[in-house]
Amino acid sequence: MFGKLIVALTIATSAVMALPTRRADGFASCNYLFVPGVPVVPATTNLVADFNYITGRALAVAVSPHIINGPGSTFTENADNTFNVSNKLETDVWTCAQTAAFLESLAGTNQLGPDGVTWLIKTSECTCDD
Repeated sequence: MFGKLIVALTIATSAVMALPTRRADGFASCNYLFVPGVPVVPATTNLVADFNYITGRALAVAVSPHIINGPGSTFTENADNTFNVSNKLETDVWTCAQTAAFLESLAGTNQLGPDGVTWLIKTSECTCDD
């Protein structure tokens, strides 16, 4: 009887230790086209904060209470006051493919930035690095 208990505990411990504690398998690298609802002046608007907030918050809400991670956004302004935005994000609960699919689903949505500008995410295309 005692031997069976030891075997059962050993199996249970092995099963628990084998559970993955982190599912992330790399960053989802995404490129977006952001269109402001009103004209913005990059010199007076913290665009990096807006782009980081919008993409990061959307993902954080989707995976709450889990963790997201990323190096931040970069952007270039187009002549028509639209912005090409690039960033990389990962979560500790979704695979890269799941994260990429979610971030691509933001295309066509309007998102409010922290300084009051509403942005249309016109396009969103993501790939997985790994």
